[in-house]
Amino acid sequence: MSRMFDRSSGSASTSRSTNRPVSVNISDPPACKAPSLDQIRTSFNAIYHTYIGVPMKVSAGSVPLPSEEEPPALHPDWVFDFLIRSGLDPAETRDHQSTRIPASLSFDHTMPPGLAAGRQAPGPGANATNQAPTLQERVYELVGENGLIGLVAFFVLQTFQPESLLARALRGALVLPSFAEFCEDLIECLESVRHDTYGQVASYIPALAQADPDKLAFAICSVDGQRFAYGDYQNVFSMQSTCKPFAYCLAAQENGLEAVHRHIGREPSGARFNAFALNRHGLPHNPMINAGAITAHSLIRSNWRSSRRIHYIIDTFHVGALPENADVKATLELYLRACALEVDVRTLAAMASTLSNGGVSPLTCERVISQETTKSCLQLLLSCGMYDSSGEWACTTGLPAKSGVSGAIFICVPNVMGLAVWSPRLDARGNSHRGVQFAKAVCQKFALSIFDQMLPGANQVDPTMSELPKTNGPIPPVANSFDEGHGHPAPPLQEATVGVADAQLQASQMPV
Repeated sequence: MSRMFDRSSGSASTSRSTNRPVSVNISDPPACKAPSLDQIRTSFNAIYHTYIGVPMKVSAGSVPLPSEEEPPALHPDWVFDFLIRSGLDPAETRDHQSTRIPASLSFDHTMPPGLAAGRQAPGPGANATNQAPTLQERVYELVGENGLIGLVAFFVLQTFQPESLLARALRGALVLPSFAEFCEDLIECLESVRHDTYGQVASYIPALAQADPDKLAFAICSVDGQRFAYGDYQNVFSMQSTCKPFAYCLAAQENGLEAVHRHIGREPSGARFNAFALNRHGLPHNPMINAGAITAHSLIRSNWRSSRRIHYIIDTFHVGALPENADVKATLELYLRACALEVDVRTLAAMASTLSNGGVSPLTCERVISQETTKSCLQLLLSCGMYDSSGEWACTTGLPAKSGVSGAIFICVPNVMGLAVWSPRLDARGNSHRGVQFAKAVCQKFALSIFDQMLPGANQVDPTMSELPKTNGPIPPVANSFDEGHGHPAPPLQEATVGVADAQLQASQMPV
């Protein structure tokens, strides 16, 4: 069992109180409100006093650490470490900003010769692609001739790009401000169900029957790209039914919601997930059960060959109801291959976070699903996502979610995060037993659903409103690399090593 985040009391932040504009004597004022000068100075000093004097191994070829005898300045590696402690990967997470720093206030972006070649700052405009710059690139834009980040550069960032991810991270204004404490609480929730051995692994699919029933992991990805995973997070498993919401989104993107729902209903079925029952209109009840999911797959790039269709799903992530010219065999093959896609909890959490973020990836800042489609998907997940226990789930958690018989569950907290949990033992309805109990424990502790926001429980905490602890003391030295126990980029979706032939089942025993 491994952990990706080392909680530290050294994470520092300022209050999330109401911001007010800063007066600056320039001809091109910022378009949005910025933090006050006091807030900017407090944020800068909090980071400076957290790291100054703390032994820390800097990057090869980097400038030396500042000393207390020098004017206050931030070493880039301090900032990288601070971002990592906030749950962000500087090298991978991209920062979309709506405004540019005025040229009249730009400062020298030339990097000192001593910095390693691999850490060279690209400088403004050096990102030749249309992608937003990474946080690492943004940090290096602030570095001056001495290789450090001074208060003036920090002030310019916070004044002219206050809503950028980097600016918000450095002043403790991310969606989960007390990230380390929040992760510790999630760990406690997971550990509270670890020794619950109720349930059995899915025995009717050979690959799932071989799963270790004691495996247990969770991961989160906030809409700001903060990431954390705990437990057996490096183990991969097949998506099974958790692929269905994304197939629905792809079908809706290609054909439109109205066209999709001419073939698929929107109501909970009240029957088992693998029951091939239709509603009174002769349609599958919803796209989150087998019949509806198969129909949704038939609407995805129907004129492409099978191998190209499954890669289309990866790259983005005939019973009357099927479209008139649907190829039943090809549709079933695509459906089975999609169910067999392998992910880990980190990937699944990032996918869930894209839905929570209105269809925009929190890691690349790219829109992959339209807002209208995302809204419809979340509504269906709330009412139909947990098989025939969806009503019970809605009453106990109140959050959109989808489960699969591999033991995976992903949960969407709109505008906050995606959460994924994996435990192979299933309850009588095909949901991960420990996954459900973990989710209940989390929702009892935190006010996450819209219903909790209206009528919060006596002991519930809103993790988006809490503040990071302020500190002026030193912190233990930590690794500077995202590969040194603090986090790992999630691997891409990949086809399962088991062939499609291994998943050929009777209609009543198809994977969820």
